[in-house]
Amino acid sequence: MEGMHANINIHYKVSNPNQIIGIRCARGEENDWKEIFPTIHKENQWTCDLPHGKRSTIEFKPVLLTIPSHRAEHKKHEHGSSSHSRSSSGSHPVSLAQLKTAESYAVGGNYTVKVGETIDIYPWFTDHSGSFKIFDEFPSKILSNTRKVIVYLPPSYNENTIKHYPVLIMQDGHNLFFTESSFAGRIWKIPTTMNELSRSGIIYETIVVGIFPVNREYEYLPEASDKRGVGGGADLYLDFIRDELKPFLAENFRISNEYYIAGSSYGGILCFYAWLTRPEEYKKCACLSPSFRWHNKELFEMVFKASDFQTTHKDHEIYFDTGTINDQGTATAKMASIIESYFQSGVKPKKRPLKQKKPPRKDKTAYQILEKLVERLGTNTGVKKQSIGSSFFTVFSSGKVMFNVGQGHFHTEDAWAERIPRGLAFLLKDTQREQQWADDVINNVTRTILSN
Repeated sequence: MEGMHANINIHYKVSNPNQIIGIRCARGEENDWKEIFPTIHKENQWTCDLPHGKRSTIEFKPVLLTIPSHRAEHKKHEHGSSSHSRSSSGSHPVSLAQLKTAESYAVGGNYTVKVGETIDIYPWFTDHSGSFKIFDEFPSKILSNTRKVIVYLPPSYNENTIKHYPVLIMQDGHNLFFTESSFAGRIWKIPTTMNELSRSGIIYETIVVGIFPVNREYEYLPEASDKRGVGGGADLYLDFIRDELKPFLAENFRISNEYYIAGSSYGGILCFYAWLTRPEEYKKCACLSPSFRWHNKELFEMVFKASDFQTTHKDHEIYFDTGTINDQGTATAKMASIIESYFQSGVKPKKRPLKQKKPPRKDKTAYQILEKLVERLGTNTGVKKQSIGSSFFTVFSSGKVMFNVGQGHFHTEDAWAERIPRGLAFLLKDTQREQQWADDVINNVTRTILSN
């Protein structure tokens, strides 16, 4: 490890010519966090080679420094310019007293980098909340209608103007953001969840697009029900997202062209169907209280017919959850176990799910559902119990499937608002950030949601 460095590329456009970016870090030495490592600046990129110190993994944080005008030119020269080349011995620290500057740390938790690794990061330094763009009549030729679409932009969007973002497509947009448009005044409180998770740094900031339904059952269900004749428009609706909505988003917003999908109830069916049948379009999916008993469990049949799952979904992840009161928890648990079996071995389970009678008013307890699920899979994965909201969850051994159960939760927006922080923290996890406090952050977000 001797002589090895960690290479950090910080992408950020400063708004003041007297501003520069440095790095504070913990390398296992006595001067941890007391000195600032300078960077070389070229075209909105600030680069630093950190010598490893005594650790194989280095924790660090970018610092935005504003230098007094009479010192700016001198320190700009010291920090490097496009004509400077890096020393083979790496960057050398400077004390804050030497710089005599105003400093702002990047928002969120510490970043991490391994010795010998090169990483690119896009920090932000001012604590903002996210913002919205609202399109009241978004047209669709495919569906021959118009609808409302709300776009949530992350806290850093208007500050770090060279950053691009993945996009989370969410169903039932009327229930996500504002009580004025919601069903019975209940919402998922997505702005609170996304703002707090983003500020903590445990998730990678993501644009959220809430699509209002026009004909919910038709748009969300893949096939028409034999009994009521509703549904059957899911593929057209997904074509609308792919061929009309996504090009609009790409033209008008800074997106990274990576899309995820999330929804509840019938929206959960749609999202699972999209994730299963269009793996090239959606790598990550959140299914909250999905109605897997729909249409004589048609989705189970689709899953059993799936071929080459480990190839088509090798880089994919999925989050399932359920409540324990009248929420089809057993069916959701069975679907989660089947998907996990695919991820673990690629082998379809030998036995198809048993046919269910009409569900009783109460399912098994959350802990029983999860213990049975872990036992069925034959893994060593444990079940965690969270004190906030009586939530029980597990991440299975593949690391690609999370299953979360809310004890005493009904099939409601209030319950989904309480559970969605756990799902988003799993799916949107920022792998460049320290995650040891993730559970505390999620619990604090959940506490905030419950108190409002």
